[in-house]
Amino acid sequence: MPIFSLYDKLVHFLEFALFGSLLFLTFASAGWRPWDAPLAIVLGGIYGVTDEMHQLFVPGRFADPADALANCVGVLAAVLILACIDRRMHPSQVPRPDGKA
Repeated sequence: MPIFSLYDKLVHFLEFALFGSLLFLTFASAGWRPWDAPLAIVLGGIYGVTDEMHQLFVPGRFADPADALANCVGVLAAVLILACIDRRMHPSQVPRPDGKA
């Protein structure tokens, strides 16, 4: 059983924050609005969980639910920060509830 390490969780958080950032920037640059942030969060989170799950099949490795959580939180934090920045920089591209541009 792993010993909880704050450093290890920080590394997982930062790695997946970078991954989430790259996903968001890829989808945003492809013009996938308003799906860029939700898509990056869902796909990044799924990958973060499956990344831990695949370690169950590697001898000498183990899956840590806390690592999976750190992965998902890293993706979520980075995407939300970038989405807020993006929406402030490009307010005319944000869809309005009334359907007007």
